[in-house]
Amino acid sequence: MNGTVIAATIVVALAVLWLVLQSLQGRQKNEAMESQMNELRRDLQTIANSQAKTTGQLETIANSVAHRLDSFTPTLQEAIKNSAQITGQLTSDAQTRMAGELKNAREQISEIQRQLGGLQ
Repeated sequence: MNGTVIAATIVVALAVLWLVLQSLQGRQKNEAMESQMNELRRDLQTIANSQAKTTGQLETIANSVAHRLDSFTPTLQEAIKNSAQITGQLTSDAQTRMAGELKNAREQISEIQRQLGGLQ
């Protein structure tokens, strides 16, 4: 009976030792996972900060571009207006010249016809 008690004690001691080792391994795994989670949290926070900074910079750029476009629009509209006026003036001048040339051509043709009539 003494041998059975010793054997049972050894088995219980081994079981307790095994449980202690398993518990230590579990703690080590938990600590490693916790460390990784903390690193991930820091990385995510860094990314979030960078994204916020980038968003602010993009908003600043967008506002700058919008302001520049707003200041350029009146100049462009004035240039278009001036271009339309110049084009209208050139068209009007060309039409006047063409009308004058046509009048001269008609007068010359009339003169030629009168002279031909006189020759006949």
